[in-house]
Amino acid sequence: MAQEKAIQDRVKGMTSGAISYHFVEADKKTPRDMTGYDAKCQFRREAENGNLVGDFEIGTGMTWVDIAEGHLQIDKILNLDWSVGTYVFDVKIAKAGEDFQIVARETMKVNNKVTKS
Repeated sequence: MAQEKAIQDRVKGMTSGAISYHFVEADKKTPRDMTGYDAKCQFRREAENGNLVGDFEIGTGMTWVDIAEGHLQIDKILNLDWSVGTYVFDVKIAKAGEDFQIVARETMKVNNKVTKS
């Protein structure tokens, strides 16, 4: 349902870029209207049962950029202060009154700056 993408590594102490998802119909090209859906995601250190470092929902770290066109965004994180390492996260959506379903499962690395000032 969400188009897959490669997540770029992030740099500790810097502002991370937003991560966008575009929901599409079965034809894999027509935007899907997500009106009535909620979304959330959690970032965990190293594994699915790792330490929780980020817990986001619509209005608190996630935004429907254009809900009618199925464009969902995990907002940028200012001054990313997570430890250097690998993080796993999933994106879940649910229509009102229904259970949340995983629509994307990703990994993201946080690295140290290479060039020091």
